[in-house]
Amino acid sequence: MRTDLFHLPHDKQIEIRHIADLIREATDPEMIILFGSHARGDWVEDRYREGPVLYEYISDYDILVVIKSPKAEGGSHRLYRRVKDQIREVLPPGSHVNVIAHNIDFINNKLTEGQYFFSDIKAEGILLYDSGRHRLADAKQLPAEERTRIAQDEHRRWLKSAEVFYKQFEFAVGLKEYSNAAFQLHQAVERLLTAVLLVHAGHKPKTHDLADLEKLATAHAPALVRIFPRATDQERDRFDLLNRAYVDARYKPDYKITAEDLDYLGSRARQLRTVVDEACKKKIEGLSS
Repeated sequence: MRTDLFHLPHDKQIEIRHIADLIREATDPEMIILFGSHARGDWVEDRYREGPVLYEYISDYDILVVIKSPKAEGGSHRLYRRVKDQIREVLPPGSHVNVIAHNIDFINNKLTEGQYFFSDIKAEGILLYDSGRHRLADAKQLPAEERTRIAQDEHRRWLKSAEVFYKQFEFAVGLKEYSNAAFQLHQAVERLLTAVLLVHAGHKPKTHDLADLEKLATAHAPALVRIFPRATDQERDRFDLLNRAYVDARYKPDYKITAEDLDYLGSRARQLRTVVDEACKKKIEGLSS
């Protein structure tokens, strides 16, 4: 595994090294690995304008923290919460970090099984820190036909599931059950983002937060950044209503969403479906070629 960052601009090298230092101060990792677009060298910094509004997307830094024991850190979210404020101080506006943490035995089991999320990290990742106490297992290489079949199955499964929830969304809107409609739409959007992650990477974090899933999926399909823009107060409020719908729309009586909000969000979800379908098909074609 590589250890250099020379393919990246100097400012990015400094930021990544600083992030690794902060993670080491917060925990006792076995390894810290940069993966994803910044490791491969195909990160995106996209700026576009719609009318008077300027939108911006910058690829996240993706970091895998390898820990010794499943109980050592209590999961990725708890580890990230410990260091997120310090990390934000060293990053420019618009830059973010996606931190995931797994124990060494779990990762090595996945490598020997041929789970291509971790196989790709081992093949493409950059080792930022190594305690020297453990080593990564040899990765089993899945045949191209098997990896293609898995991706095709995930594509069909999650788009079909999304379609079912979208139909339930439309039915609930027809009944003017707007809170229920918001929950159904949340589930449709979550499943579409899940399709991107599982087709491209074979890995999805255990979260229902659409903002987190969107950031991860956009690393594989940059066009997703244009689906739910959040440059204006209204755009941010409407996305927040959708994101909160997983819990609030079901359990909180003060959750309110209008027919106009749902019409806007539903149209965006239809656009999302098109972009996701295209991105997944393009990935599958690449796997089989």
